[in-house]
Formats: sequence, C-alpha cells, structure tokens
Amino acid sequence: MEKPSSSSTAAFTLPQFMRAAQITDYGTDLDKLLSIQNNVPTPRLGEDTPPAKFDDPMLLRVLSVALAPGDARVLSGMTRELQGPPSFPYTPGGDVCGIVMAMPDEGEKDKKKKSGKERKYSFGVGDRVAARFVNKPMGMLGEYALVSPAVCDRVPDNVSSDDAAALVSSGTVAVILADSIQEGDRVLIYGAGGGVGSHLCQAVRLKGASYVAGVGMDAVRLKEKPICCDEAINYEKVSPLDVKEWQDEPFDVMIDLAGGMWPTLREHIKRTKKPVVKPASKGGRFLTVNADQPTFEAHSVWAILKIFLFPALWRAFYTR
Repeated sequence: MEKPSSSSTAAFTLPQFMRAAQITDYGTDLDKLLSIQNNVPTPRLGEDTPPAKFDDPMLLRVLSVALAPGDARVLSGMTRELQGPPSFPYTPGGDVCGIVMAMPDEGEKDKKKKSGKERKYSFGVGDRVAARFVNKPMGMLGEYALVSPAVCDRVPDNVSSDDAAALVSSGTVAVILADSIQEGDRVLIYGAGGGVGSHLCQAVRLKGASYVAGVGMDAVRLKEKPICCDEAINYEKVSPLDVKEWQDEPFDVMIDLAGGMWPTLREHIKRTKKPVVKPASKGGRFLTVNADQPTFEAHSVWAILKIFLFPALWRAFYTR
C-alpha cells in the first residue's frame, strides 16, 4: 500500500493549487453543476478553516473518496440552512482515505497540552488513514483535504484505499447498531444489501444473533458470502410482513435501513394482528437510522426534531 517515507514527507512542499471536483449551486443536474477544476486553492493547515467547520484539522493527500446519501442531500439544498456549504463553489465528498501529510497545528497542540486536553493519536505523518465526515460531508473530493483526527484511524495494510473510504461511515454505523444485539436474538434487517446493511448482517452475527434475515433486491446475494443471511427475500416479490414463518416466530429485533418501515409495520399490525417483531413489552426492538420518509426537507433544527426525535418518542410510547 502507498505510504511516503519519513524523508519524503519531511521534504514535502504543498502546491498552491490542486485538482478537485467543484459544485457551483444547489440542484440535481450534475452535468451542469459538477466539474473538475485544476486551479482550486490547496487547503492549508493553520490558515484555512474546513468547510464543515470542525476544530483541529489535519492534512491528507487524498487516495480515495466515498460518496453517500448525505452528499446528495447537501447537493439538493433540501437541508441548506443546516448542511449547506459556506459558499459556492465547494468541493463535495465526506468520507476519505489518504496519507497524513501534517498533523494538527503544533500551536494548538501546545495549548491543549497545557490545559490537560491534549489528545493522543494512534497514527502520524506518513500513515494511511480513513476518516468520516464531521458536521456535513464536504471538502474531500480533491487532491488534498483537511480532516478531523477525532474520527480517523489507521488503515490496515490488507484493506484497499477504496474499501477503507467506503467502510469508514457505513462500517461505523453497522458496528453501533450491532451493539444493541443480544446473544440469541433473531434479527430482521431491511436494506440488508446496502453499504450499512451488508456489514450489519455480518456484525450482528458476531454479536451472537441466532438467526439473521435480510430484505433487499438481490436475495441470492444476501445468502452468499460474506453476508451469509440465514434467509433473505426480495421485497419486490414478497412482503416481509406476510411471511408466515416469521409471524409464527417473531423477531427480537427489526432494523430499518431503508426508511419508512415503521408506519407500514404499524398499519400491518392493525390490519392483521400478526406482527413479525415482538412488542417492546416482550423484549422486541425496532431500530433505524432513517426518518420515516426516505427523503426529507428540513430548514431548521425544529424541523429536524419533528422528523427524527418526535416519531421516535411516539414509537417508544406506542410499543409499551
């Protein structure tokens, strides 16, 4: 794997300009809005503020960038007041793998050391690392980028740069969700074939799930290595809520990675009285990282609370 020597890193001179992707406005027509420019100012440690506005950045030479739904949401402008760029044009991209060219500013490091808030890292200049975005996904799709070392770690030699960039967010979410799984749980995962889902199917097994069922467009792939679901169905052909075996032996956990399954589940239970997941009173859990609408528009913190917090509180009350 590519890794500069300590001597080449020490002699490194940051170019004044770099090649980077540039977005000129909100919208969905990428042919008009997206271009590759060769004269984008290179971000400089200690001088430039990351467009996502986080503290203590470090400088990477970018090897690979992964794009995700968050990038599309920023581009659309549907959350511009909360996730919009500080100005146009801006460089998109939030998840990245690259070579550390410079660690956080030494002056800031000295201040934190004196205050007792100094943070120690498991990586340094010359290491290949992966970092996920902080606050909002932007600033990575160029030759150089400022990233937060707080959400960054070294990449093992047997993991490619492309895989590392793709894993850094989706793998993190999968691990966090898997922490809710208990030994012997039966788990149903909607969106099992996506970035988070394909890792989650494997992570819940490592946590002790006794039975893992996946729902996606390619049921055959979900039962093959490395995902290895015990059962999988194509939701376009069969409704997971109507599978008799699952109604007879409900799941302990249902995880919705596609969005919108809670209203569908509640309506199905009202109509059939045959849930495929246990109620909370019997240990059942419904987990999701999405709003009830797969796509949403929000221009204030209050709007975000109405989309994410209030439905979750209602679900907790409703299922007791």
